[in-house]
Amino acid sequence: MLLRIDIYPDNDKAPAQTLFVSPATVMNRESSSDNDNVGRLLSIGRKDCEVLFDKEKSVSRKHAVLRCVSINRKHNERCCMKATTEEEIRACEENPLNMCLVLENIGKGGSFIIQPERTAADGKKPGKNDQGDGNDDATDDETDDEGVSQPISQALSTATGGGENMAVSAKEFYGNQALTISRLEVGDKKVISFEGIMENTIFVQFAISPSRPTIRITWLPFYMVCSSTVPATIKSSLYLGGGVVTEGLPDQTSTHVVSKEYSPVAKQLIAWCLGIPIVSPDFCKALIERKNITDPLPDPKNYAAAKAEGFFLEKPSPKLFSKFEMLSLVPKMEDMERLAEVAGAKVVRLYDMFTNEADIVKHVQSLVEERQKATTNKTSKISVVFALSANKKGAKAKMTLFNKIMELGIPATNIKEVARAITEQSCALQDIHRNVISGSEEEDYEVEGEDGGNKSMEQQEPLDKDECIKETDAPVLRREKGQSRAKSEEKEKATLSKDSSPKRRRVAQSPKHFDPVSEDRDPQKEKAPMPQHTSPVPARPRPSPSHMAQLEGADPNGWFAAAPKDDTKRKEFRKKASQALVNEGGIGLERAATTAKHVHIITPTEISPSDDAQTSYHRTKRSLVFGRLPRPVTGGPDFKRFRKNYTAPVDPEDVVVLVDFVSEKTQKQREMNEQAQKLEDEQKEADALFRGIGTGGLPKKRRRKD
Repeated sequence: MLLRIDIYPDNDKAPAQTLFVSPATVMNRESSSDNDNVGRLLSIGRKDCEVLFDKEKSVSRKHAVLRCVSINRKHNERCCMKATTEEEIRACEENPLNMCLVLENIGKGGSFIIQPERTAADGKKPGKNDQGDGNDDATDDETDDEGVSQPISQALSTATGGGENMAVSAKEFYGNQALTISRLEVGDKKVISFEGIMENTIFVQFAISPSRPTIRITWLPFYMVCSSTVPATIKSSLYLGGGVVTEGLPDQTSTHVVSKEYSPVAKQLIAWCLGIPIVSPDFCKALIERKNITDPLPDPKNYAAAKAEGFFLEKPSPKLFSKFEMLSLVPKMEDMERLAEVAGAKVVRLYDMFTNEADIVKHVQSLVEERQKATTNKTSKISVVFALSANKKGAKAKMTLFNKIMELGIPATNIKEVARAITEQSCALQDIHRNVISGSEEEDYEVEGEDGGNKSMEQQEPLDKDECIKETDAPVLRREKGQSRAKSEEKEKATLSKDSSPKRRRVAQSPKHFDPVSEDRDPQKEKAPMPQHTSPVPARPRPSPSHMAQLEGADPNGWFAAAPKDDTKRKEFRKKASQALVNEGGIGLERAATTAKHVHIITPTEISPSDDAQTSYHRTKRSLVFGRLPRPVTGGPDFKRFRKNYTAPVDPEDVVVLVDFVSEKTQKQREMNEQAQKLEDEQKEADALFRGIGTGGLPKKRRRKD
């Protein structure tokens, strides 16, 4: 439990000092055998206390003590005192940290706790004091001119001489809000519970004096959403620094998201849209390791997660999807729903409104009719989409419902496209077919197709089971580094412009009929005959090894001969090249690179079976069983001998220089042989020493007698 303590020694409006206390400051305090230090957050008094009112003689030397009480057995016994009374246990149960505060009054002048009056909405009946004796006869309607409720008027009139003696800081903070006051005599204790409120403040006024020494206690809960990369030891110790570990996704009450580095996942995207800082685990360590209560709290900017780049450095738009209404059909889609909500979309959870699929379809149909009427009157500003489940089982189970919704003209999108639009801050959301769903105001709702044309809602293609699962496998898009969305679109347009007749990715089907079999699969599993490949350019025979060893230029077709694969012939090839380079200074090796463009792929029309394949085909049955050799195949294109079908033009001044070079495969083989030989020699030497042969070297191998 992290508390902010503002000190007002002279009845001023502004605090003279601010402290931050937590169980961590108690834990890291110098050890003492005194039991009075157990759970003691701070002490208030005139001497030897954390909060000093040294000029006020009405305050005792040790006037009051503020302690931390807990019911959690895992909490450290030194920093948290165990709850004993029913009131303490009830207050701890109402707090998310299972903690509460207890103020012990020691001074003769007494202490006065000022806090907002509790109503029935707070879980307690009005008109009862904290002891539950029912003697409080306060009402909300009876207030004085000072803006203080009747209980305060009575308490201050008997304790401090009237309502005007309340501290100025409390009056300024609460204004005309109804308040209550509790007086503590010598030895009295008061349980202070914040009851899970995000931020709650109380004032404690000490003794009766003109200076009215007062402190303001404010609870600062840190609701932290931790990623899986955060160590478990840090999560279990966060209570020391005042952190509350929350499960699931961040929301408006979350204060921090803890992760080692930035990553475009659902938790961090939601935090980025809500403005929640994403900090590293070092921020949690700084909270846990705080020792001095006068030290300021760690700044999240100094403990930001690593790899903060790209869109994380920009400011998101809270109304990015303000013109979209998303229909969620199945549960367990919290990630997508939260992403759409933080981006400004209106999410309608139909699975909570209806239990029958027929009712869902009727409701969606009524939405479509209403939108069509609004479009006719030119008052439509909302585009309706429905969310596609990222769960494979859920997607298959609701496939019929999905297609019925698509038949009504509602496009489908998934979490991948939602995340893509958020990271790029683009209000043009895309559906699962990568068609842009416009959120603008138009007469006819249309989406932009892949071929550059427009496609109405009635022409949307039905979903395929395989495609549905494929599109929803990745929950969040990981954007490519160094390439924006605009550049990728320009690249796609340039690619399509080269081909005059681009082919669509899928064959359009009638929206009234759903074919569960993909067009890529044959339901009867019949093998289609392989099309015969005919090359417009005749195949050039492979050059002989002797021709490859010669240092010649390009052939008439513009191709250079490759180096031989055999190591012996490669040595001859390198030797000639190196010798010519040394003797002639590269003359004869440097020549202009002249090439010709080939539009079509150059492949042989047939594959001639090798000698090894023909021999293996005639082997015995035993060798075929163990060898698993394939039958020789003839006919069809030889894609292993594929050559590039396009070469870029080069400058005539460019030269090609052949140098001595060892292939990577040969170099690795040499290194492996050397290592193996070295290990073998070491093993032999070790065996010789073990057998006691002596240091006369390795035993010589016996020669075989003829």
